[in-house]
Amino acid sequence: DCFNSTTLSGLLDLIQQQDSTIRQQELAIQQQQELVQQLQSVLCYVAIAPQSILTQSARDWAYFSINGSSYLAVANSGFDDNSAIYQWTSSSVAVLFQSIRTHGAYDW
Repeated sequence: DCFNSTTLSGLLDLIQQQDSTIRQQELAIQQQQELVQQLQSVLCYVAIAPQSILTQSARDWAYFSINGSSYLAVANSGFDDNSAIYQWTSSSVAVLFQSIRTHGAYDW
């Protein structure tokens, strides 16, 4: 007899209010985590500095990907200048992947 229907009803209301508050807090935490992930991706993008690629008489550039790897082909038009294919590494740096002997290359 220590609990009557009014007391039990009040306790049930209190539990439901707390449950609603917890759900709202969980949603707010989830939204904050998503925001942090978005900010991290923006910061990673900003942290990657542009890269210079040394070329001789470059006439054409072509980006392509194979099996998830990214490449950049550079056609050098000089008669003694090789053309090149660069590959992006996991650290977002282009490294020479292949040098191709060309003479007067204008297009890929």
